[in-house]
Amino acid sequence: MKLSTILLAGAVALTTSLPAAAQDLGLDRINATVPFGEGGGSDTLVRAVAPYLSGAFENEPTILVRNEPGGGGIPSTNRFAKRANPDGSDILAMSSSIFIANTLGSPQIDFTLDAFVPVFIAPMGPLYCVSPSTGATATGDVAGMKGASLVFGGGRQDSADILTVLSFDLLGFDVKSIWGLERGGGRIGFERGEFNVDHQTTAAYLRSVQPLVRRSP
Repeated sequence: MKLSTILLAGAVALTTSLPAAAQDLGLDRINATVPFGEGGGSDTLVRAVAPYLSGAFENEPTILVRNEPGGGGIPSTNRFAKRANPDGSDILAMSSSIFIANTLGSPQIDFTLDAFVPVFIAPMGPLYCVSPSTGATATGDVAGMKGASLVFGGGRQDSADILTVLSFDLLGFDVKSIWGLERGGGRIGFERGEFNVDHQTTAAYLRSVQPLVRRSP
């Protein structure tokens, strides 16, 4: 698969100053920074795409994935913008949370999105999960949840996680939010029963949630 194919795959997850003729750069290794913890949507997507990105280069360089969680991905993205090599050997996994924080004008952002060049873009919608304790008995059973108080564990109030709170608020539910968690941490809290609502991207759901659903009685 050539790089042009990846660029046109229609699905921004990886960004860098990578030129269109990257397959001719002769790179032996590409450092892929994921500004979130393992198991989340961005991490899952990068690890899934890595073999195809490597195959876009003539010498198939090793894609080394490094997770730098914390601060909703902003601190790591700030560091990447300052230190990344512009030769295509450094790439960064973005997410909707970064774009939302940028749109809301987070004072912690110290980078310009226009400085990044898209390499692979993957639109992934969220999947919402609620506990049976809310009264829901089937997919889409919003009526069965009537009167339920929801508890959600999210990352930052200026991240994509706020969309979960706003969505259920618009449906008329009282949502209590616990902030400061990575998506993986929020999912584990949901599995433990600490939260009764959660959301995951499609990629994270397929990798980390669906196997548990299949094993459930």
